[in-house]
Amino acid sequence: MHLVLSRLMQWHMPAHAAGPGLAYDIIAEGGLGIGLIRLQVKTTARPPRGQRYRFTLTRGFHGSARGVFAYRAGDFDIAAFVALDIGRVLFQAFEPSTFAATPENFLAPDAERRSLSILLPAPPR
Repeated sequence: MHLVLSRLMQWHMPAHAAGPGLAYDIIAEGGLGIGLIRLQVKTTARPPRGQRYRFTLTRGFHGSARGVFAYRAGDFDIAAFVALDIGRVLFQAFEPSTFAATPENFLAPDAERRSLSILLPAPPR
């Protein structure tokens, strides 16, 4: 979560950690005409056997009474997928329940910022 917060603040997007128990981890100000954006952060340490990083959009805990369950539409706006071993983030709209990307996808020039900017509408003129 802290890596995502630092990226957002680097890009002059005010952001802070959300409270416990919410369906999202970060709340950010998207700017004029966009408003607040709720981000869910998912991390992985490294891709299995040098293949793709794989993420599953579920919440909860296996040992809890509720167990693990899916997010619902409207729980958050954007997912931030973090590859911890290379310190990179890719952003994706909340649509699929899984996400996969190669190390090259994360390391492409300006991939982090570009993956977020395509999700945000251009500010009104």
